[in-house]
Amino acid sequence: MFKRLFVLVAVLSLLFCVGFSKMGAGLYLGNPFGLYGRYFLNSSSFVDARISYSGSLAVAADYLLYEPSLVKFEKFVFPLHYGAGATVGFFGSSILLGARVPVGLNYAFMDGKLDVALEAALDIRVIPSFNLGATGGVSVVYYFDK
Repeated sequence: MFKRLFVLVAVLSLLFCVGFSKMGAGLYLGNPFGLYGRYFLNSSSFVDARISYSGSLAVAADYLLYEPSLVKFEKFVFPLHYGAGATVGFFGSSILLGARVPVGLNYAFMDGKLDVALEAALDIRVIPSFNLGATGGVSVVYYFDK
């Protein structure tokens, strides 16, 4: 059941992204692995969402501030993002609920149509019990009309 729901959400998400210039879709390679989407609200903030399936379904969404020129190394610029979000997991009959505090560095290719970001996040699980953890990975995002 969760596999079918995962595929349906993935297809609908990609179809939804095609019409928006500030929206991109791609993959999140890490813990957990999944589909990833990003929507820029303005030049200094965006929201993102990730859906993953690895024996159980997990969904995470964040509000992130975007600092386009904060980190520079010689001629390369690595925009920084940081913010807060929420995560929900469905494990059998249990539901997990928590908060996230992600921070990451981005790099754009192909005139900004492809973005790669390295991210780490503090995870704070509050339901069913309090627990601290960490996740991280690399997101690869393609912008449809940038």
